[in-house]
Amino acid sequence: MSTRRLPAIVLGLALAVMPAFAPMRAQGADPIVIPVITALTGGFAILGKTQAQALQIYEKTINAKGGVNGRPLQFDFLDDASNPATSVQLMNQLIARKVQLVIGPSSVATCRAVGPLVEANGPVQYCMSPGAITTKGGYIFAASYTTYDAIRTAFNYFRVRGWKRIAMLEPTDATGQDGEAQFDKVIALPENAGETLIAREHYNNGDISAAAQIARIKSLNPDVLYCWTTGIALATVLHGLKDSGYDVPTYTSHGNMLYTSMDQFGDLAPKAGLYFIGPQFVAQQFLPRGPDRAAVETFLGAFKANGVRPDNAHAAEWDVAVVLTEALRHVSPDAPADKIRDAIEQIHGLAGAEGTFDFRDGSQRGIGAATILAAKWDPTTKDFVAVSAPGGKPLPR
Repeated sequence: MSTRRLPAIVLGLALAVMPAFAPMRAQGADPIVIPVITALTGGFAILGKTQAQALQIYEKTINAKGGVNGRPLQFDFLDDASNPATSVQLMNQLIARKVQLVIGPSSVATCRAVGPLVEANGPVQYCMSPGAITTKGGYIFAASYTTYDAIRTAFNYFRVRGWKRIAMLEPTDATGQDGEAQFDKVIALPENAGETLIAREHYNNGDISAAAQIARIKSLNPDVLYCWTTGIALATVLHGLKDSGYDVPTYTSHGNMLYTSMDQFGDLAPKAGLYFIGPQFVAQQFLPRGPDRAAVETFLGAFKANGVRPDNAHAAEWDVAVVLTEALRHVSPDAPADKIRDAIEQIHGLAGAEGTFDFRDGSQRGIGAATILAAKWDPTTKDFVAVSAPGGKPLPR
């Protein structure tokens, strides 16, 4: 269903305080409407609402500057309720309408569910999850850096910290499967010969406890706990650690770098640290003057103007809009999907909140390990704090 006029209860209190947007139109110009399939309800609603909020703030910001080639930009939100089957239904409806460009869905599972439809038929799909499967020259693009790049950067941080014994605790859903598969690739790299996986435990996404798995892990005394999951499934692990009195550095997906998530279970973070691999805006103070810092300041300024403290999901979806705006400046939004795809693939040197984009490598992402860094949740300041330089080398403590 379309939720173009999203109520405050759907997008949260932050959107409730945003001024109503009156489209800014050039004379005779119609808006550029881009459908967005996202999880406004269901298990990934925290993530989906954050993604929608980022796009709404971008919409307001770009339209205040004249839109795209004089036409206002408008995002049309479609709620898939975090359900892959609903995502497929919505994508089929958009394909039937001959829509040439779609943003979303929100999660690994929903993005992968619609992937075969997109590759067979178009339109261009810009998935909001970094776990989407992309192919060089294909119609699927993915937000943010890959799971592989994030985990490889995390291992760079682990090695220098001396964390050599790693325990894994993974949910059995698509996110967990992706995290486990990429972990296995990274730990097999020659540079990680000194790292050892000492435990591989699993739990179901709907489980209310992982106490038995945590007890087995605790008995092996790992240096760090690897738990690649998002949302409520991470809360299950953090509750389990707290209830068992077990304190261990814990590394999780950057999909949890959300203030809304941390507001709910950030106080459960282990005292030893809850770690992520995050985008460059987290380390704004370390960025030299230039396009990257200017782009980060624009991003942060837009959210500050709307009374919102931006997090990782905000940055990823803001940058999706930045990339598409750049592409649509060079090709009509009514152009065939292959022309829109080609316009995106030619983008390079484009600074965003996460880093500088270059799509010429065929990754369909435009961003990699060069700009991402380790970050830690600080329960005292209620903020994400950079603990490494880009690439994962720890900052002096």
